[in-house]
Amino acid sequence: MSGASGKTGAISQGEWKPRVLLVDEVDVFFTKSFYGSTYLPACELRDPAISSLLREIYNKAPGALEVVKEWDSYKKACQRLQSWEFLVDTAVSSMLGGMECFAEHVAETQYVVKDDAIGYKEQDSIVFNVSYGYLTLLAYLKENQV
Repeated sequence: MSGASGKTGAISQGEWKPRVLLVDEVDVFFTKSFYGSTYLPACELRDPAISSLLREIYNKAPGALEVVKEWDSYKKACQRLQSWEFLVDTAVSSMLGGMECFAEHVAETQYVVKDDAIGYKEQDSIVFNVSYGYLTLLAYLKENQV
């Protein structure tokens, strides 16, 4: 039997050995770029099959994932992301949800288009490094009339 001390052998009942975890370079966690900031690990997937699917969803506004699953563009995107179909389903569902409230988003945020970029009013200025996920993507699609 392996005990709390990591040594093999029996531990008598009631015996407890404290453990300590040593962390080196902990100061990295307290830099201005990390501590107190939101950590959002993400990656960007770019592929013609994904772009085609997004454009078709925008143009047809199907309303339901089950409808989209019948499309060739959906099947091609799933082929490109083999064994990641759940990721495609999640993204499609999120985009469909965004389409439901897109008109409200446009009315509330009143985004600005400048130099082919979508910007949002933040206090007294327009910022171009803010994204509202699929709502911003839908704004790009609307402005480009794909």
